[in-house]
Amino acid sequence: MRSSRNLTSPFSSRSARVLTWARVVGTISMISYATASAYVGIAEQEIGRHRSEMDCDYRAKLLRDRVLDQMDRSRHAILRVPEGDPQLPTLLRETEAACVANSPTLARSLALIRETLRDHEAWTASHVDKARHELLAL
Repeated sequence: MRSSRNLTSPFSSRSARVLTWARVVGTISMISYATASAYVGIAEQEIGRHRSEMDCDYRAKLLRDRVLDQMDRSRHAILRVPEGDPQLPTLLRETEAACVANSPTLARSLALIRETLRDHEAWTASHVDKARHELLAL
C-alpha cells in the first residue's frame, strides 16, 4: 500500500504529468499514422487514376489481396450466391492498361490474377448450382 507522502510529493505528480503527455502524444501519433496509411491505401485503389500516378507493384498486391479475400468469403458462404467485388474487374482492367507495358513480370502476375479470378468464379457458380440441385432433390 502506498503512503500518503508518496502520493503528494511533487516528484510523483510531475512524473505522472510527463507520463500522461507521453501517452497523449503517442496516441495522437499512432492515430495520425493509421489515418495517413488508410488514405494512401484508399487513394491507390481509386478507379480512374492517371497512369503516371499509379504504383503498379502496390496496386498488383492490392488486387491479389482482394481476389484472395473474395475467394475466402465465398468458400465460407458457398451455398448462397456470392456477391463478389463489383470494382475488382475495373481495377484489374485499369491496372493492366497502365502497368503491363512497364514490366513483363507484372504482366504475368496480373494475367495470373485475372485467370484465377475467372476460374474461381466459374467453379463457385458450378458448385453453387450443383449444391442447389442436390438440395432441391431432397
